[in-house]
Amino acid sequence: VLGQKLWHYTLRKWQACRPKSARKDRLPLLKEIDADLKIISNVDLRNFRDISSNERMAISRIWSALQNLICDTRKNTAVAPSKAILILTNGRLGPALDSNVRNALKLPNVLCSDDYIFLLRAISEDIAAFEQVNAPILLENLVPKEWQPVFVGRAYDMAIGPRDKNIH
Repeated sequence: VLGQKLWHYTLRKWQACRPKSARKDRLPLLKEIDADLKIISNVDLRNFRDISSNERMAISRIWSALQNLICDTRKNTAVAPSKAILILTNGRLGPALDSNVRNALKLPNVLCSDDYIFLLRAISEDIAAFEQVNAPILLENLVPKEWQPVFVGRAYDMAIGPRDKNIH
């Protein structure tokens, strides 16, 4: 699990909490979700279609814990918990559901863990279809060398995330 300072820095840098009010004391939250993070330690977007009910329930518990406990000032949208899950899984599960990603995927707000799990399953299907058509290319192999290594969830996040505003 990431150190508290790195987590806090990353969540603030990624603007997961607005205004910048990411809670500094993460240890109780990290302890609360540690067992569930271990349950999903082998889950990524490539194998997400085949997760067990135990793994699905662990993801649901993680989402629910993060949904209301990351930011100090208000109830979170999907941005903070999805970014935290992306970080905590080292990029195996993603994307972070900021407005750029939601616009690219034409998504409404993800309001609960069931919505999040449904979305991850759909993304897993999308990746499988892409990789079947483009075999033997894997999505994360398309990430520029200077950003590698990355896991598939982070690669998906990078593919649909923020763009340079000068590119048309």
